[in-house]
Amino acid sequence: MTWEISAGVLHESEHARRHAKFFSYRAIALTGLYRSYPPVGPDTELEHIHGQIALEAPAILDQAASELWVEDDGFKFLYNQGKSALENYQSRPMLKGYFHPYLQRHDPARFEPVRQRYEVRIAALDAQIAALQPA
Repeated sequence: MTWEISAGVLHESEHARRHAKFFSYRAIALTGLYRSYPPVGPDTELEHIHGQIALEAPAILDQAASELWVEDDGFKFLYNQGKSALENYQSRPMLKGYFHPYLQRHDPARFEPVRQRYEVRIAALDAQIAALQPA
């Protein structure tokens, strides 16, 4: 939703929305980011798998929420008790990191293909990190 101010009143504007969309596409084209847009990589693949598992087995999220509620004050601050665990997962990106370990433990086999595809890259990064560590 895009908003603009007209005569001192803030309101949604179709013109402002189209204008913002045009300039965001233009910025992507000018910066050369269009080659990598939309983003694809292990994070987006993992996020997709997490989302699928959450939709297929929302009871996992309920269990995780009950455990996290007891253990973590940060979780309590972010979690909206007026919504279900699935609704919280879908509407609050900051909570996803709390839920992901539970989703991964539920079905680790689904994450294995992504891990294998990026294993070589991860090994190269680990080697770079090790080289930067003081002896």
